[in-house]
Amino acid sequence: MQSIRVLQLNILPLTKYKQEILNEFSSTYLSCANDILSVLKSDAPLTQKQLHQLTYERLKNETKLYSQLIQTCRREVWTRRKKIKNIFVRLSPKFESRGYKTFVTIRGTFCIKLTLFEGKCIAIPVVKDRQFQRFNSFLKDDWSYKTIQIVGHKINITLKKKFPEPQLKQRIVGVDIGSVNLATLTVYDSAKKKVLKQLYLGRDLAVRQRRFILRRAKLQSVNNRKYFRRLRNKQRYFVKTRSEQIAWQVVKLAKEFDAMIAIENIKNLRGRNKGRKVNGIISRIPYGIFFRTVENICVRESIKIIKVPAKHTSQECAICHTIDRKNRKGRLFRCVRCGRILSADRNASLNIALGATQIAYQPYLSGQYTKSGESVNTLVSPNEVDSSSSVNHNYQHTESHRF
Repeated sequence: MQSIRVLQLNILPLTKYKQEILNEFSSTYLSCANDILSVLKSDAPLTQKQLHQLTYERLKNETKLYSQLIQTCRREVWTRRKKIKNIFVRLSPKFESRGYKTFVTIRGTFCIKLTLFEGKCIAIPVVKDRQFQRFNSFLKDDWSYKTIQIVGHKINITLKKKFPEPQLKQRIVGVDIGSVNLATLTVYDSAKKKVLKQLYLGRDLAVRQRRFILRRAKLQSVNNRKYFRRLRNKQRYFVKTRSEQIAWQVVKLAKEFDAMIAIENIKNLRGRNKGRKVNGIISRIPYGIFFRTVENICVRESIKIIKVPAKHTSQECAICHTIDRKNRKGRLFRCVRCGRILSADRNASLNIALGATQIAYQPYLSGQYTKSGESVNTLVSPNEVDSSSSVNHNYQHTESHRF
């Protein structure tokens, strides 16, 4: 598997001549993108090959841009064609391996030489700060880079490295994503059919989120834009940092138990029928940041990660597999069939772990349910479960489980 990281390097102040060339290049590159976009909209529908034939030679003669940059610009426009309504207001140029080279000056300054126009290049010096030291540490660890991007007065470098394919494990860490606790974890041993550990992570994240929202509402009511923006940025940085910390804790637990990681897929969970309040709660869950961090760490640590569909994970009983909306009342889960009572998040995280077991070891089975809402992909039928012996408030008694 391949892991991708993006590092941002700071550049030293440029001379007046270099800054003028860079400004000219940025405006030319932006006009080139808008020209390609206008052709794409006027002569639609076009294929990417037809778009190249209509624009490449003309733009190369008019703009005098380096040929690789025109092709990169065309690919960028083609990728973002459905998201841009009118024109590009801002666009960061990308350089591939042919359009730049790196070197070190006599004084030891690390520079990146960029080919902007045909026969016109500039060398951009890089600041030797902590970001640069981190960049060197990645290179020593056999990371490679082929693409760089100019973003304002900084340079983004895309690093790549291949890691060995992860192995399937008998133990699984089921992760339930929620609005109260960001991650509810269940470590399940599929061989022994036993829950090894359960815990909550990220309760403080939801508490701080509510505090930020109340403070932002007060600032917005008095029309204090300066402090409103400052508080909004502070909230964004806190959520990002805390989500990444929790992601590291999840991976650390998986390494401790030598387990895979299963996360429920709650993408596109918001809907028109759920109401404004519910959609607002869902939108505050930092699922994207959390999942991307877990995924990137798992690739580097060679840990298998499985995305489990979120359907019925909070309504299905993990013991008798009865699916009913009445099973869950708020944060409490009480099965209408077997009477099992426990936290709804814990039950959902166990269901996610069990679903990942089915996906990993029985991939030919899909999630199928009867008209009454019972799963048909289980090895034990719900009718075979003795309801009198299933009522248990302790997670350790899972001998009657389907796996």
